[in-house]
Amino acid sequence: MRKSPVQEKPPYPLSSVDNALRLLQLLRDGGAWRLSDCAEELAVAPSTAHRLLSMLVYRGFAMRDDDRNYVAGPALGAPVVDAPWVPRLREIAADILRSLSQDLGETVNLVHRVGSSVRFIESVQTSAAMRVGDRTGSVLSAAEASGGKALLALEPPERVRSLFAGGAAGLSGQALSEREIDRLARDLEGVRRVGYAVNREDTEPGVGAVGVALVLPDGHPLAGLSVSAPVRRLSHLLTPPAIARLFAARDDLTTRAAHLDPPLVASTGRDLGLTAPTAPGGNGAMTHHKNATSEAVVATDRAARYGKQLASHLGRKATAEWDEENGSGAIVFGEDRGHAELVVQEDGLLMRVYAAAGAEDNLEDVLGRHLVRFGSRDELVVSWTRADGSAGTEQRLTEDS
Repeated sequence: MRKSPVQEKPPYPLSSVDNALRLLQLLRDGGAWRLSDCAEELAVAPSTAHRLLSMLVYRGFAMRDDDRNYVAGPALGAPVVDAPWVPRLREIAADILRSLSQDLGETVNLVHRVGSSVRFIESVQTSAAMRVGDRTGSVLSAAEASGGKALLALEPPERVRSLFAGGAAGLSGQALSEREIDRLARDLEGVRRVGYAVNREDTEPGVGAVGVALVLPDGHPLAGLSVSAPVRRLSHLLTPPAIARLFAARDDLTTRAAHLDPPLVASTGRDLGLTAPTAPGGNGAMTHHKNATSEAVVATDRAARYGKQLASHLGRKATAEWDEENGSGAIVFGEDRGHAELVVQEDGLLMRVYAAAGAEDNLEDVLGRHLVRFGSRDELVVSWTRADGSAGTEQRLTEDS
């Protein structure tokens, strides 16, 4: 293992940058901080500390709690994600985002969901004097941002609950109470009915937004597209012509992404396949693209360990990912075979298969056989149930295993 030596201070340090980084360390390690305490810790004037903290708040690395103290923001705990497809998506979306911003007169954003958060990967600001600023690089809760809610609406309710009720959600600061989860579930039902999500000052005071999900033709969610405005102008974004224009931009970008050569999905495989996707249709209704063909819940108290092993091992030949923070993963075997979703639950590991026609037995066998082998000490048994309620295949430890 490579050792990380203690780094010497650079000969020409930038004090403002160093102070900002020291504030990040304080927020990461020390809980809530008063402005005066931050200034004292950095040995700077309160006005200087306030300017630094304001920028951290703006970029999502800090936030104010109910007592107006500064605490770590969602961007500080966001995991590093390997997403080489983002620059390509930004490139093909550029003119569509500019046109949408000009037509609606508001700021337009492109977001990518990672677990319980969304990351703003592109923003195009309007030229209006009173406007929402550039949010590129910001990280917000997917339960609050309009683009995040539009993407969450593609997920099964139990998946949404696991994102915000599990232990990982508490560690990331994204945990919701039962009342909040129930409210989110009702909100997402509304999103599924109309095809778009609304943010009314949920993420920051004075700001509203409307968002939709971009879903590729094969059912894989790609990104969220949102339009942000001062909340007093939000009603304008909810008029039928504005919603129709947003849907048109979504459809244009989805079509452009679907016809790329090589396909964008080849680059995004590590980020796809986590849902039984549904997507807003052209008329605002939700259209089911693909339903799970079978599923199995394997009783084990080592669900996270086995899920990670399964994704890691099968990822050598397929496209796979494992999100340790949220205890979930996906394995994409290809269009001719299908994909699988893995979710850690209280009672074990949920494996849900979305198989192509005729590939059900094969995917069940591949997943079940490898899981049984990894869990040989626990003598795991994998029993699959098909979508029609009938029994699928079964895998268990044998003398030949």
